[in-house]
Amino acid sequence: MRQKIIKLSDRRFKVWWDDVILQRQALILDFNSIINRFNLAQKYKDFVLLHWQARPKGFRRWGIYHYANDQYYGTDWDKATFDNCCIELLQMDESKLINPPSAVVLLPNHCVKYNGVIVKCEGV
Repeated sequence: MRQKIIKLSDRRFKVWWDDVILQRQALILDFNSIINRFNLAQKYKDFVLLHWQARPKGFRRWGIYHYANDQYYGTDWDKATFDNCCIELLQMDESKLINPPSAVVLLPNHCVKYNGVIVKCEGV
């Protein structure tokens, strides 16, 4: 099974697995709330946000959002590499959100390089 990712609009994505039953458990991700709440676009030229995909159970994996190219990647723990990372943990009140994520790991001044298999986060 393959994970599907569709960009809905700026910083918004729909993520699901191609199995018919699992399509009903699609995630709608909206990074605008967390970016705006913490003024990330004003503070950093580029950054990466890392979060745990909460569903579907049995197919959970990591999600990586790259701000500068407005791209989202799903990856397994052993398919991501991180070079010289300084991180910051950010979390919002979930009651104020319509769509996840409510908590992310911020990698300021980082970018993503993706070769179709490995997601590499490195400093810019």
